[in-house]
Amino acid sequence: ASALVSRRHYFGPSSTGSSLVYEPHFLIYEFTHGMLLREAQVSLLRKFLDAQAAGRSLCHQLIMGQGKTTVIAPMLALLIGDGSMLVTQIVPTPLLRFSHATLRSAFSAPPLHKPVWTFRFDRRASVTIELLDKVRAAVTERAVLLSTPAAVKAFLLKLLELLHLLDTGQYPKNLNSIGEKMRRVMRLKPRKVTDDRIDKASLQQQAARAVALLQLWKSGVGIIDEVDVVLHPLKSELNWPLGDKHALDF
Repeated sequence: ASALVSRRHYFGPSSTGSSLVYEPHFLIYEFTHGMLLREAQVSLLRKFLDAQAAGRSLCHQLIMGQGKTTVIAPMLALLIGDGSMLVTQIVPTPLLRFSHATLRSAFSAPPLHKPVWTFRFDRRASVTIELLDKVRAAVTERAVLLSTPAAVKAFLLKLLELLHLLDTGQYPKNLNSIGEKMRRVMRLKPRKVTDDRIDKASLQQQAARAVALLQLWKSGVGIIDEVDVVLHPLKSELNWPLGDKHALDF
């Protein structure tokens, strides 16, 4: 009974003051989750939505227990993911499984049903047409694309690697290793250098797909959880070896 008479902070007067207006998504979220949105949560959501509409980035700090992962992030994905742009939520790797379960639980009710997909990528992966189609489908299906800083950085570095290979034609060769020096000292025949130039047509296709996927990201919205960890230069670094494999010279 107390919930029925509790104040809903998403109700308010219209611009003319002649009537009351409210956001139905807030009411449905409360009903499906059996909770009441706090005034601070509603106010913060409106700040984020206003910043997104104006094309501005916004960072806000919340202490533990204020609903950052269970309320704010799912509500932003619900309100922004309207089928016109990509919504990507980036979380630290240890929180990936928990965030995936939280989002699936938040969007499991039929009125709020929304797919939750995971974007995985590493240096051994290729930019396939299936990956591009998955991201495009995430826009049309109003899905939330959940990823980690390592996957996003790996994809961007993969694009730089593809452009580097298209520019140079091959990886740089290291012929000054200790093995080559020993061969010369022992008067052995030098190691034959094979011309293993890469498939340029395949690289061009991958680069084109990567650019198309990057455009979807640039025109979309990124929701970053634990931004102090995700953007930390040391806690969120990614090592990306480039070139041929060679034995270490000790």
